[in-house]
Amino acid sequence: MGESNFDDIDLYKTRFVNINLESSKFDDINMSKAFFHNINMHLAKFNEIGLWEIEVGQCEMGGAYFHDIKSDGKSNRFENVELNGTSFLNCNLSNVDIKDCDIKGLKINGVSIEELLEQYQGSKE
Repeated sequence: MGESNFDDIDLYKTRFVNINLESSKFDDINMSKAFFHNINMHLAKFNEIGLWEIEVGQCEMGGAYFHDIKSDGKSNRFENVELNGTSFLNCNLSNVDIKDCDIKGLKINGVSIEELLEQYQGSKE
């Protein structure tokens, strides 16, 4: 079925198993409530994607690039996530709450947050 074209198809509740979709293109797709398991998306690209109330678990990322992302009024939650070495550039982090996180080496605009918190704790004593 290589080089096939499907247009205006209703695949409601269809199950796909052991499928090779390498280099496939998807456009104008409704995937609400879809479930993906054991998926290799190396070098995949997503553009104009609605990811409201999604859940991503047991995921491995390296070299991922997220840009031009907006929150649609609801807050997002990252839990048990390794973001070491990650850069946040030109991001709106207003009202972000960081709890119980390893902040060794965390810097905001070149300022060590670990050292800043140590100074703050020392001034409270």
